[in-house]
Amino acid sequence: MDKKGLIKTLEAVISILIIMTAVFIVSIRDFPSNEVDYSEKARDILKEISKNSTFRAEIVDYELNNNNLVISTEMDTFVDGKIPDFLDYELKICPSEDICGMEILISGKDIFPAERIISSTFDTYPQNSVRKIKIFIWEK
Repeated sequence: MDKKGLIKTLEAVISILIIMTAVFIVSIRDFPSNEVDYSEKARDILKEISKNSTFRAEIVDYELNNNNLVISTEMDTFVDGKIPDFLDYELKICPSEDICGMEILISGKDIFPAERIISSTFDTYPQNSVRKIKIFIWEK
């Protein structure tokens, strides 16, 4: 009986299995995910708001006891222009130490939040000059 032929056949089968496993692992790793994360988009919008001196002053001047939580139309228009039509959003300004949750309840959808601390110099706004602006983004 020729054992050399059997060993060569076994080597070939093991080699094929190793190659197929490697190809399978690489193909799974490169497979794109269907889930989209809008958190980066939300952080970019808040970064742009923080760079705008008019928006910064508005956020720092924001009256925290105001129950209607109205954001200026200029800031709302700015954010609305940055968000695609298939997404909806909510902006909220609150004290820096608060959790700052959403005002409306959205169920069955993925919500992508981002927040940024906005402050000013002590000379300009001596007390309570630190605020948090938070944005929530979700698909319509």
